[in-house]
Amino acid sequence: MSKRIVVTGATGNIGSFATKQLLALGHKVRTVVRSQVKADKLKEAGAEAVLANLNDSIRPALFEDTDAALLINPSC
Repeated sequence: MSKRIVVTGATGNIGSFATKQLLALGHKVRTVVRSQVKADKLKEAGAEAVLANLNDSIRPALFEDTDAALLINPSC
C-alpha cells in the first residue's frame, strides 16, 4: 500500500537516498527544500517539492494528508 511521506533534508546525503528509495517502493514523497533548482530536480524524480525554510517556522500544511514524516536536520 502506497503511503504519503514527508522528507525534510531531501537534498542531503541521507535525505536524497531515502527519497529515492521511498519513490522506488511506490510511495508518494513530499520533500521540503530551500532551493528552486533542487526542487525542480526532485520533481523530475517524481517527488512533490515544497519550498520552505524550516529554520523560520514549521508549516502545519506541509504535513497535511501524510502518513509519516522523515525529519532530517542539516549538520551544523
